[in-house]
Amino acid sequence: MRTLPAVLTMLSLAVGATGSLAAGPAAASIGAPPRAVEANTTAAANCRIVVGSATAGGYHVRTPITSTTPPVIGTSTYQPHTYPSGWVRLSTTFNNWPKASGKEARYGWFVHGDTLYTHHYGLKNGAPDPALPAKYTKLGGGWGPYSALEVSNYYRGQTLARQTAYALRTDGTLRRWSISSTGKWTPTGAATGFSAVRSIALISRTATYDTFIANLRGGALYTIHLPTTAPLKPVVKQVRTTGWGEFEQLVAATCGKGSLVIGVDRQSKYGQLYAVGHATGLSTPIKHLGELDALMFRTPDPAFFRWTDNPPTDALAGE
Repeated sequence: MRTLPAVLTMLSLAVGATGSLAAGPAAASIGAPPRAVEANTTAAANCRIVVGSATAGGYHVRTPITSTTPPVIGTSTYQPHTYPSGWVRLSTTFNNWPKASGKEARYGWFVHGDTLYTHHYGLKNGAPDPALPAKYTKLGGGWGPYSALEVSNYYRGQTLARQTAYALRTDGTLRRWSISSTGKWTPTGAATGFSAVRSIALISRTATYDTFIANLRGGALYTIHLPTTAPLKPVVKQVRTTGWGEFEQLVAATCGKGSLVIGVDRQSKYGQLYAVGHATGLSTPIKHLGELDALMFRTPDPAFFRWTDNPPTDALAGE
């Protein structure tokens, strides 16, 4: 097993980071955090993240979590059989668009086995809408070697200005595509050197860049700043040196000028919720809000993701 300094050196050389990758102060130990259990309550004065998962039985799950200390977990809702049965390995953020007369339109992308799909379905008053049944559009195969997938939707007002897709391969290659208004994916660049990265989550989105937060297997936490220009030239900055390696997946949402970040730990079968300030490298403030004891973290479902309601208002400003 490589030591942490060796991993960071490889990442620096391969990516060409402009930020310092020197070792910084160690993250504080989590210790014995407060535990949040599922409850049908909310706290409106705090930020909220809505976590999704795709179950092996084909259910689509929504679980709201409020950033009190300890956090408050709202009641999960399950939409039946919106997916093909079997494991959904990867999922992008799913968008929930409110419509008139109690209707909602939901859409996103997912990887089932080796294949990438778009996924649309509708609800009316919380139940499946027969007028908008679940629809899957196959985009192509060859997705077996990928470990992460996300799509950044940038709006100007109510107009979708760009859709940019990112996917991380297990060999450490980060790939980027532009998605057209007709749904066509066009490659727009790739960068190598991310083999130490375990998970990524989108925390910032503007007209000119996207930023992910990423945890390394060795325990460090980074931001990956990705300008929309070509060629793809990531800028990485270290946020913490240790303490983040146990999380198999990160899920993030906006909270003021920072982010709420959930780390999913499959061994302990809990999530951990953090308030992460506006990302400024090692000076970024991070507060551990508590442990999340929810059914969705105790099941073997591999794909967690973020829900967003009314996509044009979904501001991400974590960096």
